[in-house]
Amino acid sequence: EAESVLGPQRENGMYFYEELGRLPYLHACVKEVLRIYQPIVYVYRAVHTDMPLRWYDNDKREWANSIIPAGWKIAASLRETTRLNGNFKNRNEVEPERFLPPRSEHELDRGFGNLSFSQGRRQCPGQDVANLELQLALLMCARNYEIHLKEAAKQFVHRPFIFPAKELEIALEKL
Repeated sequence: EAESVLGPQRENGMYFYEELGRLPYLHACVKEVLRIYQPIVYVYRAVHTDMPLRWYDNDKREWANSIIPAGWKIAASLRETTRLNGNFKNRNEVEPERFLPPRSEHELDRGFGNLSFSQGRRQCPGQDVANLELQLALLMCARNYEIHLKEAAKQFVHRPFIFPAKELEIALEKL
């Protein structure tokens, strides 16, 4: 995609904001990596007043009501949210195309399908800059190096942040 849109590699290696906007597949790749390997695994919130909760009881096959008492702490798994059956087909597969038309899945990132930077009032104010930096880093690596992962990461440690259980060895070969 980069070669056809941007032309040959530039000596100065500079790219412009408008050019990144013409690389939808690159943007979709960043979204897909963030969907599968989110930097933040859980979000935590404190309940300040009793909070009504309506949920579907699968065993009884009916809606139920509960109260989350004030003072409780709630943890939500962003990782699991982005891997729910109803949100994404083939949810455990790497498919950047899911964020490109005509697939309907690409519309979920406007709601809660992709929570890499959170949502609402507490979303990351720097998410647009971070996404541009990720796209630029990926573009520059892909245009300058052949990247080889010596051994795929098989296990990840899931704490508030996600990281490989052991170091990853990567070899970069200049193009």
